Amino acid sequence: MSSQNMLSNRNTSILIVDDEKASRMALEVPLRLSGYDVSVAGSGREAVSMGTNGANGNGRVFDVVLTDIYMPDMDGIEVVRHFRRVSPETRLIALTAHGSLEIALRAIAEGAFDFIAKPYEVDEMLALVERAAKHPSTKSAGLPSDQPTPSESGLIGHSPPMVTAYKMTAHAARSSATVLIEGESGTGKELIARAIHSHSDRAALPFTAINAPR
Repeated sequence: MSSQNMLSNRNTSILIVDDEKASRMALEVPLRLSGYDVSVAGSGREAVSMGTNGANGNGRVFDVVLTDIYMPDMDGIEVVRHFRRVSPETRLIALTAHGSLEIALRAIAEGAFDFIAKPYEVDEMLALVERAAKHPSTKSAGLPSDQPTPSESGLIGHSPPMVTAYKMTAHAARSSATVLIEGESGTGKELIARAIHSHSDRAALPFTAINAPR
């Protein structure tokens, strides 16, 4: 990374939220070496306190928050929900060792900028943080707060291609754009289409699957 990029990164404040010290350090070290202004929280409640009152009570607003999903006192979904409410300009990235469509849908529905599954490549994580930091700050309404938690999508697997598919499905569910799903027969195209429909703002409308052979 160039010295110019490192200098520009100093203007980007990042909060890492994870109850495991080793996981926090795995994020903190490369981010600090990349020049970012990094703070850490060992629990969801500590992160919420920092995000509400600012670090050391100075009213600080973080540009990017990376939060683990599974934490004992307050999970990452609650952290995402809190920051979207008190600091809508903050971009949130959810991290979990248990990548699934349900987690991706919930995190993104609550307003997360994106989702990354552990184990991740450091370069992948840094690239995602850079995209988040440069993304325009906008309020994200997400899905309605009474949206049911996804539970039975029928899609399984934690491989990198599957996690990519989960993220694309979650983002598509929040979009009003037309979506084209391509793939061989039996690869789960209808499952993805149903997942997009059931977690969109059109979920109350009928879903019709049509088999259109070539």
